[in-house]
Amino acid sequence: MGAIPGIEGRQNPVIASMLRSAGSNPIHHVTAPVVRASHAEEGLLIRQIKPTYPPLAKQTRIQGTVVLQAIIARDGTIQQLRVASGHPILTQAAVEAVQQWRYRPYLLNGEPVEVETQITVNFTQNGN
Repeated sequence: MGAIPGIEGRQNPVIASMLRSAGSNPIHHVTAPVVRASHAEEGLLIRQIKPTYPPLAKQTRIQGTVVLQAIIARDGTIQQLRVASGHPILTQAAVEAVQQWRYRPYLLNGEPVEVETQITVNFTQNGN
């Protein structure tokens, strides 16, 4: 137990200690796969709430793009939403809108999986 392949007769004390402490019934952690996508497929988006353009941003003519990182859960809801970049005056409106978005579940081998994705929200003075 704890032998290093290719070095017969010698044992790595760290590995041997870990194996002994695990006993005969080691715990195995199994996690569901998370698919990483640069952008979630827009065809899977079934509910998109448009953000409200912040009044201060309108008054000061601030425009721009807010980039969000998100996990789309197996049920299509947005989870673990965080701001990757964007003007601070625009980010809260983008987050509040995107938290309400819903996607058709992403399937891998016929089973729904979580998807890690990037969502871009554009704010322009003639709409958002």
